Amino acid sequence: MPCGRVTLVRNPNYIKDGLKAYGNYLRKFAVAPTLEGPFDLVHEIFDDSTSLLSRLRKQDNSVGTRPLLLKRDVAGRTGHVDATDIQQDTEYLAPMWSTELTKAVQKRGVESGHNIFRPADSTTFKPSAGQTWHIRYGDGSTANGIVGIDTVDLGGLKINGQSIELANHLSDGFMLGSEDGLLGLAFGSINTVQPHAVHTPVENLSLQSDLNHGSQLFTAYLTNSRDHIQSVYTFGEIDSELVAGGTINYALQFRSEWSEVNGTRIPLVGNTAIADTGTTLALIDDFTCKLIYAAIPGATYDKSVGAYVFPATTKRECLPVVTFAIGDKPFTVHKDDLAFADAGNGMVFGGIQSRGTLSFNIYGDTCLKGMYAIFDQVLCDVEYELTILQGNKRFGFVQKPESAVQH
Repeated sequence: MPCGRVTLVRNPNYIKDGLKAYGNYLRKFAVAPTLEGPFDLVHEIFDDSTSLLSRLRKQDNSVGTRPLLLKRDVAGRTGHVDATDIQQDTEYLAPMWSTELTKAVQKRGVESGHNIFRPADSTTFKPSAGQTWHIRYGDGSTANGIVGIDTVDLGGLKINGQSIELANHLSDGFMLGSEDGLLGLAFGSINTVQPHAVHTPVENLSLQSDLNHGSQLFTAYLTNSRDHIQSVYTFGEIDSELVAGGTINYALQFRSEWSEVNGTRIPLVGNTAIADTGTTLALIDDFTCKLIYAAIPGATYDKSVGAYVFPATTKRECLPVVTFAIGDKPFTVHKDDLAFADAGNGMVFGGIQSRGTLSFNIYGDTCLKGMYAIFDQVLCDVEYELTILQGNKRFGFVQKPESAVQH
């Protein structure tokens, strides 16, 4: 059975920043905060008459709205969020740095250490005539370009006929990143290719005829730098060594109808969640979030950063046991991951924060570092009222024993 294994390389330029991580979440999901803080989300009116989507739809009314993330400074003045304020990420395949960019931009990329994708050097690349793409973030960053088809190699597992998006325009916001491109492991509903939709790598993985039924999946084993263990993705297989004899718990993507803080259960009837490797924090309902930090001595809500913080000197035994339901199975967040980043003044930025106006939880890296996560693309034959967010795919996890990461 073909399979692929990719060892992740840590970004040497990455510096943990709680404010940026939370701002990135708000922008990515177009969420407004429900607690007082520096960010606001507004919807600005704009003229959409020149956009490709407007031309395709042949709309007479070309006025639309788009979410715009704003940030207040210490004096209370509100302004646009700078590109440097937000960590760039998205969920689709887009080798940004390519020979489609102008020579001046390519030169800038080479000088800053980027690798340039050259379609002419690939014997399997074919342009997709008439296909284009365009993305715009709430901070004003934009990118657009053409589409081609090529064979993508994921750690030895080849995906044939994969659409890739080549930029012929990048705003400064994208040029500030250290990545050469973006590998999207999400579903096609968020892809922006026009006029004909294309399959994402994950969707093409599930369509590969040489993958056995039950092997149409990818897994994520994320670690902290202090663990001295490399983070790994696998494609087309579950790594038995990473499971390490643990039980794989499966859920439809997925109900999360209760939480626990130090054993006290909080019912959340009808609540749902997604697991997202592209989100740094865990984002949950305000009530549970408040109870978590009420259990940490000295914790407080800091309006200047719009987030919960707690003393950096907090001993491990003083941190609460936080458990979330994934389907009907419990998952416990590692105590080491309850603190995300330095917040100054002897405080740390909490790894779990308010989801704002979003109607479901997002279990990002704060949670994923405590599990071996399995994103299974096989359709399930279980009758359940599914959300439109995840379709009827399965999510599985193996809880990592916390003792394995204590130091």
